[in-house]
Amino acid sequence: MVEVQKIPQTPAPDTRVATGSVRAQRRTPARTVASLDLLRLLAAFLVVVYHYYFYAGIETGRGGIADLIGVPVSYPSLVPYLWWGWVGVYVFFVISGYVITLSAEGRGVADFAIGRFTRLFPALFVFASAAWLVVLWTGVLPAETATLRYLKALVLSPKGPWIDGGIWTLTVEAMFYLLIAIVIALGADRWLPRAARLIAYGPAVLVVVSFAAVELQLGGPAARVAHLFDSYAARFFLVSTGSFFATGMLAHEIRARGLTPERLLSLGVACVTSGAALYLLSLHKPGVVDFGMPPLLPTLIWGGVTLAALWAIAAEARRPVGAGLRRLARSVGLMTYPLYLVNQITGAFLIATLLGLRLALPEASAIAIVLIFLISFGFARWVEPPFRRLLTRALDAGRHRLRAGRARRRRAA
Repeated sequence: MVEVQKIPQTPAPDTRVATGSVRAQRRTPARTVASLDLLRLLAAFLVVVYHYYFYAGIETGRGGIADLIGVPVSYPSLVPYLWWGWVGVYVFFVISGYVITLSAEGRGVADFAIGRFTRLFPALFVFASAAWLVVLWTGVLPAETATLRYLKALVLSPKGPWIDGGIWTLTVEAMFYLLIAIVIALGADRWLPRAARLIAYGPAVLVVVSFAAVELQLGGPAARVAHLFDSYAARFFLVSTGSFFATGMLAHEIRARGLTPERLLSLGVACVTSGAALYLLSLHKPGVVDFGMPPLLPTLIWGGVTLAALWAIAAEARRPVGAGLRRLARSVGLMTYPLYLVNQITGAFLIATLLGLRLALPEASAIAIVLIFLISFGFARWVEPPFRRLLTRALDAGRHRLRAGRARRRRAA
């Protein structure tokens, strides 16, 4: 869901430095990690199949997937294998923590903000607009309600509901971007490590209290903390999601600056806090509440994927992959963000259309998955790049005009 900008490396190739200085220099990570792009696609696929083969069977009356498909969706034999697919979102958060930290280094606040906006907005505008048109066409929501949700999506309003339920994750990402922008303004080199530890250690206390309240069936303030921890506000303000971003941030710090006992401890705290947070969140998920699934399973799956990501980061630091594989992985990684935005409303509309052609529901869902993958790849390959260039040029021109105006006012004064 995110793109990493190239970071200038120092010293220049013709710069003479002492051998000891070369060894002491901070290691600069590669521009991308191919394995992370592939894991990002895996996470997106988990979310898609979760939506089509599990979530669509329990979500009704909200103008979402189930209402658009229009027929009962039930795959009882698949419940144990798919109910936990929502964990893919939290894999995204870890990867985002890594690549956004990497992209923040060596950049000013304005460059960072423009980079993030031009990365998020094209796909958000195109696919939120598509979802809005689908909802208006099908009439699953009143036009006024649909339009209000559409406008909330375009501005990433912290208060939903939005035209597409998945927009909530973008509001959380935007809050994380705001934190990083503040860190850049304060001095990224000094404050990025502090920010990582803040959102790694800060939620740990609330996780412990919430865990105790749930497992020991405590009441009073502890129970209220547990309820707060599971709220959207806790997700938005990085209380129950910050440790996931911190996991990626600390992985980047270790790769860039080396492994120390303190960094390993901080990474461990972030991972353990994230795993406990997933356990607490899973207790309220339909798979556990309605189907009796084991609440620890999402934590174990997330832990396995995260360990694979950490191993991939370390492995590619020692032995970078070839340019061809890196380009292929990058293309795959860039399509995951539009895939996440297109799969729910537009994807459900495709399923309903295929059902109208007398296909069975399983086949219609499988074909819809292929179609949304193709749509996402085509958007990332041919539509998003010129859209981004246009936005970037417009924002850069506006920034230059503002600078020129300020310069003229200073001269006039």
